[in-house]
Amino acid sequence: MERSSLRFDEAKGPKLLPRFVVYIALAAGLMVADYRFSLMQPVRAAVMPMLYPAQWLANQPVQLYQYFADLSQSKSELLEQNRQLLEENGRLKIDLQRDKVNTNELRELKKLYGLQQKGIHNVIGAEVISNGKDPLSERLIIGKGSQDGLKVGDAVIDQSGLIGLLTQVHTQSAEIGLISGGQSIVPIAVSRTGERNLAYGNGNGLDLRYFPTGSDLKPGDVLLTSGLDGTYPAGIPVATVSKVVRASGTPYYDTQLTPLAALRSSRFVLVLSSALLPHADFMNDFDDSYRAVPLHIMAASLIVMMILDFMPFSFDGFFWLPEMTALMLLYWTLHQPQRAGMGLAFAIGLIVDAATAATLGLHALSYVVMTYFILNRRRQIMLYGHIMQLAAVLAALLLNQAVLTVARLFLNHQVITLQGFVAPFVGALLWPILSQLMLIVTRIYRAH
Repeated sequence: MERSSLRFDEAKGPKLLPRFVVYIALAAGLMVADYRFSLMQPVRAAVMPMLYPAQWLANQPVQLYQYFADLSQSKSELLEQNRQLLEENGRLKIDLQRDKVNTNELRELKKLYGLQQKGIHNVIGAEVISNGKDPLSERLIIGKGSQDGLKVGDAVIDQSGLIGLLTQVHTQSAEIGLISGGQSIVPIAVSRTGERNLAYGNGNGLDLRYFPTGSDLKPGDVLLTSGLDGTYPAGIPVATVSKVVRASGTPYYDTQLTPLAALRSSRFVLVLSSALLPHADFMNDFDDSYRAVPLHIMAASLIVMMILDFMPFSFDGFFWLPEMTALMLLYWTLHQPQRAGMGLAFAIGLIVDAATAATLGLHALSYVVMTYFILNRRRQIMLYGHIMQLAAVLAALLLNQAVLTVARLFLNHQVITLQGFVAPFVGALLWPILSQLMLIVTRIYRAH
């Protein structure tokens, strides 16, 4: 029985478009009711006292900055000496922690190149009882079946790497479809860089057909399952890159892969049975951002970003500052689509409108449009890794700014100058820093 090629973990529920239309209509109605008829003034009056603590907190850094700026002229030499001492102290700390860092890196590499020990104890061992008479067969038969807890779609490995998945399961036997089969597609990630792509079976091995030349790939790189298909647990070794050549006339590398598993020569295999093994047990560091994140971490990150946006910086001097709230919304929409979607974007937008004295519904509208844009393209964005993410984030931030510009022009004939479109580019540059910071935060939380 053939399986569909790819399955991604997407948010369940109704289609995006009907919800998108509902949120757009709500935001537009709120803007008209607030700006044209002032019907939302009672709502503002009720909400503003609750937002005052955040506004007060956002104003304190600015006041502190002004205070210390006045003192800086008379204490410049002292501050410079302090800066040098801090730098020297930092260098000494780095030297002292070098051994600890190296130990942590070794521990991380062990996770990337192998399954966790507890996972190996929980899998089901099976013997290959037939590989068929055809030497080019894309199937293996093992002597375990449904009575042993196996199910169609369970991943299969040997001591070296990924072999395939179960395509048919009988009472006492099961059939494995090899990753080298012509219909096989395995979402992978380069262990050295985290760059994601797809490995295709060619009937005799694996191909990396569409790896862009702008990405970092070298001979000897190890490819691991990325876990994006919801079938293969993340972190299983798949293949090594034997050859990387920049092919002329195409934007993709010409590559040659060597599967790590024995495939047709395997005699004993391990089945990662979904009946016995929770999928999350096999998540490695590449999929830290896709596992469920506690709601209080999401809420805290959004509150911090809103406070940053509430700081009373003048547009003339700080036109380049991006909307940090929008940037954080994009992060959670990409990495936690089940929890962060258009509903959250709409609610956060209303809070931002109320706190910044904007027309109620203005940011709700722009955030919903931005979120819808990302949700519709999330599969491609996450599949092709960091470069695609950077381009998508820039496009989403530009779209957010464009919606704000058009809405303000429609409501009160205000036009944002071209300076207003500098902020999205700065936001895109901050995206890798934000992503790494949030990944560190989630890792620290899970470590404790």
